[in-house]
Amino acid sequence: MQREIKKETEALAEEAKKVLSAITEHNLQLEELENQTKKVESRSVLLSQKLLRTVKEIQEDGRNALIAVLTVTFVLLFLYVV
Repeated sequence: MQREIKKETEALAEEAKKVLSAITEHNLQLEELENQTKKVESRSVLLSQKLLRTVKEIQEDGRNALIAVLTVTFVLLFLYVV
């Protein structure tokens, strides 16, 4: 009877070690995924900021181009009228 209890206890202890090992491994994988997520979030923020700057530059360039075209058009019309 005691031998059976001892064998079951040892089997349960071995199973508990396996479960603990699996949980530890899973936690390490979760930490790695969390670190990767943080890196991706950081890169995403940087890319978003860069995209916003680029869009603003394009808008400013577009305005400058429109002003230049209107100025040239005005000058040509003035020369045509005169």
